[in-house]
Amino acid sequence: MRASNSIQNRIKGFEGLRLTGYYDGAGVYTIGYGHTLNAKAYSTINQQQAVNLFNADILRFESLLNRYIRERRYQLNQNQFDALLSFVFNLGSIKAGTNLDKAIRNRDNAKVTEYLNKYVFSNGERVQGLANRRMVEASIYNSFSFNATSLIFIAIPVYLFALKK
Repeated sequence: MRASNSIQNRIKGFEGLRLTGYYDGAGVYTIGYGHTLNAKAYSTINQQQAVNLFNADILRFESLLNRYIRERRYQLNQNQFDALLSFVFNLGSIKAGTNLDKAIRNRDNAKVTEYLNKYVFSNGERVQGLANRRMVEASIYNSFSFNATSLIFIAIPVYLFALKK
């Protein structure tokens, strides 16, 4: 699966754009839209470099998340993928065997929401920005993903109902 444009824009909004390198709340050197991999190679960048780094990060985290999904044979819709991509972009991975992993495996959306919302701390302190991000990710994860298959399942019963009249 690939990240939707919508989630890419949300991730950019969550991360913010910083053209000068800085240490984030967890003490990780960061630049651009939350770029951390080899970030110390840059002290300042321009907006196009920030976009290029972001695009490379999205590809890297898509690959990581797709491998995670494939290895576990999980079935996710686009919204679930997008929500987890935002989470992985922020935290780096979903650890196998964690409560979050188990909830995803069991398709227990209420538990996924519960466990997403536990990742709101940095250095032992609750961070409101992380709490807000997790609430949005949980909302996206639990929202209906509309695609061609969904249309068939909606359209056929509506069509059959119309024929009866």
